Amino acid sequence: VIGAGLMGHGIALEFAVAGLEVRLHDRTPEALREARERILAGLKRLEQLGVITAEQQSDAPARVLFSAELAEVCREADLVIESVTEDLEAKRRVFAELDRDRAERVFHLLEDGRSGQVFLTAPKPADMPFRDGGLARWRLRDGVLVEDE
Repeated sequence: VIGAGLMGHGIALEFAVAGLEVRLHDRTPEALREARERILAGLKRLEQLGVITAEQQSDAPARVLFSAELAEVCREADLVIESVTEDLEAKRRVFAELDRDRAERVFHLLEDGRSGQVFLTAPKPADMPFRDGGLARWRLRDGVLVEDE
């Protein structure tokens, strides 16, 4: 997960609770520290509400690797989820760096935080056309991946 803010840390938490290893990236150690604190607090709250078990709460944090090194986070990744600030140039920089370092089998999921639209891009998203702050290629519509109109 690229971007450890409000959305990124929550995505990492969900994957970890589901039993998956997840790597969480942000550019600064402070952002990563805050994300770790939010994840721990979120897990505690979910356990208190009975949403997850005490075992899930205690096991999940060990499944999250925190790193300020993008290449380390994406190495051998099966899925890269971009969750950086809603800034098109920042997103393009992230995608350009990913394209240099990642395997061709990795797809990118992009969610436009304003519209809630989800986009699937592959194999070289930095080269694909952007429109209105989002990548116009594929969208999830009613739970089905469809070509953008």
